[in-house]
Amino acid sequence: MNTSNLTTTLGPSSPPPLTTNKVRALLMERGSNLRQFSLRHGYKPRSVQQALERWAGRDSLPLGRLTYRMLQDLSREIGQEIVPGILEEESEH
Repeated sequence: MNTSNLTTTLGPSSPPPLTTNKVRALLMERGSNLRQFSLRHGYKPRSVQQALERWAGRDSLPLGRLTYRMLQDLSREIGQEIVPGILEEESEH
């Protein structure tokens, strides 16, 4: 199969969206987990879990302030944006 045609057809490659499991794996690589992250940042573990399950891999930003802040903190922790643009919007939100 000629992959050069595939690349030009699909356009430039963009990183795949993060999944809940990928975020958990990235935390584990850093010696942490979702519960530890939550408690360290003053969030309820279940709230962080629900926010992650709802928003991981989506293109739109959450409107709720707490959810937005959770996902920002989590994105900083793992070094990748869970929702595209969540770290770029820090000064605007």
